[in-house]
Amino acid sequence: MWLLGAGASASAGIRTAGQMIWHFKQQIFCAEQRVSIKSCPDLGDAAFRARLDGYFAAKGGYPAPGSDEEYPLFFERAYPTEKDRHLYIDKMVTGVSPSHGHLALGSLAKLNFVRTIWTTNFDRLPEDALAKAFGSTSAYAVATLDAPELAEQALSEARRPVVVKLHGDFSSRRLKNIKEELKVQDVRLRRALMTECQRQGLAVAGFSGRDSSVMEMLERAIEGDHSYPGGLFWFHRPDGPPFARVQQLIERARDRKIDAHLIEVETFDELMLDLFLLRNDPPEEIKAIFAQRRKWLTPLDIPPPGPPGSFPVIRMNAVPVTAAPATCRLVECSVGKTSEIRDAIEATGVNVVAMKRKAAIICFGSDQDVRSAFDKFTITKLDLYAIDAPRLDFDSAELGLLNEAIARALARECSLGLVPMRRGWKLFIQPEQAGSPQFVKLSEAVRAVAGKVPGTELGWAEAVRVRLERKLDRLWLLVEPSVWIDYPSAPESDEEAEPVSPDDDLDAVKEFIRERAATRYNSVLNNLLDGWVDVLVGSTPTRTVRTLGIGDGVDASFTLLKTTGFSRWGGKL
Repeated sequence: MWLLGAGASASAGIRTAGQMIWHFKQQIFCAEQRVSIKSCPDLGDAAFRARLDGYFAAKGGYPAPGSDEEYPLFFERAYPTEKDRHLYIDKMVTGVSPSHGHLALGSLAKLNFVRTIWTTNFDRLPEDALAKAFGSTSAYAVATLDAPELAEQALSEARRPVVVKLHGDFSSRRLKNIKEELKVQDVRLRRALMTECQRQGLAVAGFSGRDSSVMEMLERAIEGDHSYPGGLFWFHRPDGPPFARVQQLIERARDRKIDAHLIEVETFDELMLDLFLLRNDPPEEIKAIFAQRRKWLTPLDIPPPGPPGSFPVIRMNAVPVTAAPATCRLVECSVGKTSEIRDAIEATGVNVVAMKRKAAIICFGSDQDVRSAFDKFTITKLDLYAIDAPRLDFDSAELGLLNEAIARALARECSLGLVPMRRGWKLFIQPEQAGSPQFVKLSEAVRAVAGKVPGTELGWAEAVRVRLERKLDRLWLLVEPSVWIDYPSAPESDEEAEPVSPDDDLDAVKEFIRERAATRYNSVLNNLLDGWVDVLVGSTPTRTVRTLGIGDGVDASFTLLKTTGFSRWGGKL
């Protein structure tokens, strides 16, 4: 059986529970302070998050960050009525399509490797994936809060796959998503989950464990004489340790001699595709499911210049990447968590870009630096690793490695500052470099490119968010102009320090960003995009940038084309 949480739907474009919590905090703060959400910094900005947490800590009456009460309480405060919560979920999940991970899950169900899918999510991505795999919606059963008896019947008959929606789906009349509602989770569905955990093994993906109503059933299931006979496998992201209650669950299971494990995975998509690829020679109709993902995209040659109006086009903020690394270094060793990789690189001070890939490390860097960083993990093999292009179609370790590599390459060769964002990276003009000739074209488009926010001591600079995506069987660098604000970092360990208040300078920042964004449409935005492309690519038609600039080992090299992507509009895109 599989239990899916919000993290399993993230690559399909649906916010995770953690992302929704920050969204709720931002909405409550902006409503109370009468601040426009559009003027707030990106929610991936660590300093802004610290300011939000400081604001709610100073107000009192809110749970501490990381508490299992955060999601239901902030959801209820942001959307007090059931109707509003229903509309919020409805808007969030409508129109999304199954990710590669969901398609792989559906294909595994078709091949009879998955029979039961429990989910706390409101979306219908598992059902849509099953429909694609089976070619019919009648080949599987779905049980929601409106009809828990369907779960009991389908599970007892075991004739077809079943999806059990523990919190309902977005059309359910009994949508459950706040504290009081979660406390009275449907008894029959929870009992069915506990019973099945005493009969089958369970794999958990994308679920944080902060939902007490579900965790209680998983914990009670351990007390059976033959609980989790197929094992208990909890997959989690490498960006931090699992929730304490999850770690305790696994430890208790091991004490009961259950085959239980915590396993790091980069993304749900990567996990499910890896499992799918373990199946030998899947039928052609299953393979065809993955080939249908992007047929609506059509490559188009740009025609020669003609009279105005002869060729209506939409300019895209996508810079073609005509060459990218096909290989990187593979390090087989005893490394456990992604955090250990980051700590090892920082401790040794080497210039290495690395990501965890299964039980190994994929990276760029000189061999000496790589060995220096990872020798402590007992390196058993140092080899080359081929970066397969199809693995760049989804949120994989390879795509994450290339995203960091190209961001660092551009920061290095364009003398830009660099900060990580929730999706991609942000490059910004360092104030001391604002007068550099490379920013002349950008300055013409926006006047000043750096300075102080009026009425404050906060520095600002023109910035651009960048990330790689693979479309039309090629890589593109998405370029999104932005503004960087030099917010002070929150104190890390001073227990007596006053919380960093988010409203000290936010009104001034809001007005400043609003004024700069007010005219950024059509020709102005076009000139701004031209300015940034000129910074990143230069004055020549193409530019090749390197991440490390080393002469040995494996470096990452990218070639960018100055002409951005265009799309023709003629009834369809």
